[in-house]
Amino acid sequence: MISDATKITAALEENNILREEVRVARRASEITAELVVEQFVKTEKILKKLEHTARAEKQLRRELTEKLKEAEIREKELAKERKRLEAMQIAAINMMEDMTHAQHAAEVANRAKSEFLANMSHEIRTPMNAILGFAELLSDEIKTPKHRQFLDTIAFSGKTLLSLINDILDLSKVEAGRLELNAETVYPTALLTDIYHIFSRKAQDKGLKFVLDVDQSLNSGIVIDEIRLRQILFNLVGNAVKFTSRGHVKLQARKLATPKVGGPIDLAITVWDTGIGIPLDQMETIFEPFKQQDGQNYAQYGGSGLGLTITRRLVEMMNGSIAVKSQEGKGSCFQVIFRQVPTSAKAAAAAPSRAANSNANAQFAAATILIVDDIDSNRALLKGYLGGTGLDIIEAADGKAAVQMAVRHRPDLILMDMKLPRMSGYQATAAIKKNPSLRNCPVVALTASAMKAHLDKARVVGCQDLLTKPIDKRLLIRTLEKFIPLADTPTDRAPAEEGAASASPVKMDAMCLESLSADVRAALPELIAHMEEELAPKWQRLHNTFFFQEIESFAEEVNQLGRKFQIPLLQSWAELLRQQSKHFDIEKLPATLNGFPMLLKEVQRFEQADS
Repeated sequence: MISDATKITAALEENNILREEVRVARRASEITAELVVEQFVKTEKILKKLEHTARAEKQLRRELTEKLKEAEIREKELAKERKRLEAMQIAAINMMEDMTHAQHAAEVANRAKSEFLANMSHEIRTPMNAILGFAELLSDEIKTPKHRQFLDTIAFSGKTLLSLINDILDLSKVEAGRLELNAETVYPTALLTDIYHIFSRKAQDKGLKFVLDVDQSLNSGIVIDEIRLRQILFNLVGNAVKFTSRGHVKLQARKLATPKVGGPIDLAITVWDTGIGIPLDQMETIFEPFKQQDGQNYAQYGGSGLGLTITRRLVEMMNGSIAVKSQEGKGSCFQVIFRQVPTSAKAAAAAPSRAANSNANAQFAAATILIVDDIDSNRALLKGYLGGTGLDIIEAADGKAAVQMAVRHRPDLILMDMKLPRMSGYQATAAIKKNPSLRNCPVVALTASAMKAHLDKARVVGCQDLLTKPIDKRLLIRTLEKFIPLADTPTDRAPAEEGAASASPVKMDAMCLESLSADVRAALPELIAHMEEELAPKWQRLHNTFFFQEIESFAEEVNQLGRKFQIPLLQSWAELLRQQSKHFDIEKLPATLNGFPMLLKEVQRFEQADS
């Protein structure tokens, strides 16, 4: 019984174990099934992703293929563009080379043109100097009306030729951009009055009424290029008189409204005439180079056709404009307006008059002039101009001889031609200025060249002034008056109110020399050095600026120097200069101030006489 129960128990236990195993197996099967399902789901998802990726990859490949095709197309286009740009670059390089060659050729041509014009100017002006100069000298000698008419024809033809070469030179300078403006204080009323007087005689000879109408507000100074303004007015007024046979010519100047007192002004200058007039379709043509009004009688009126061309160019360079109104057969009206012209604080009354010392028969105080020119006729002409002026003339025909003559004679002024054999006028002037005893001797350059480079070069080497050939006698005399006092100038005596002696203050005689102490004589080199190194540069600046207050200070400095070294000559001259400056004596002051170089020379001679 016991064994059966044990068996049954064992069987039950084994059955339980089998059940458990079955349960475990079933659970394992369920888990396996779940895992399989889960893995299947995952696999399905992965397959879907792979399918999507495959589609995306296929699309990407398709797009990449299209991009590659586009890139190939672009590459081909870029290659074409690169070739085109390379071709353009090569063309540009060739063009630049051509432009460089062309520019170089143009520069060479411009230099050749400038040299040609300079040479032609010199070659024409040199004989014209003799033609016009000797014609002027002969005009005082010839009295027969018939012969005077011949002489007037020679002079007129010479001036016409000179005017033509001047116009051609000016036009070439404007076109080359080499014409420079030199602004200075100008007094419109005085300038316009001067133009009026110049053309009044010709207008009167033609039976014309010439009217000058200048606004009273233009009495003060303006800052503008006077030479070019004169040239503009000469052309406009000259044309008005030339093309008018009856009626009148009117020159008018007005100051337009200004933004503030003392500020820049707009200046309007108008020239009316009742002449032949200009057709409407030719209003612009007349401003073109070498163009004249159609139907104009050249035999009657002449002209080169450059006057109005140059006038317009000059007006535009000077910040202005020119306009014309005209009616054929009734007359014309030219109006020039200069915009924003600076004004000057100087009053017109304080400006030295350009015409004050223009007497062609002036008498100078005793002085020696050295004339340097390699052409005999030019020296003879200058001697003829200066004959009867009281000046001693010495001559030199080349640069080396000029330097030797200057050292030997110590002239009071040198008229130096710039184109000389052996040593040029520029070199000779530089050599003279290096000599301490000749440093303050004024040198006036004479040149047949009107090119600015030559004029500037003359100033650089030390020339105090310059005259362009052909030389006008009155201008020559006026230039000399800047440096040499006139014989009848008050510099010949000390101020009357001081009770000074009547001896000339720029001449020291033997009695004056004897009156000086030994100490004063020994100090003369120091005095001369101070005058040369300190006073001479100040005088040169005053000679250019002409400021009254500075002139008085300069006079006081010279006076103190005269007291220090006990030289009455310096004191009397300084006092005279001070009085004339104090009383604004414009007529006498320039000549007295210009006497300083002679004053220095006299002190130098004084020292030489003592040694």
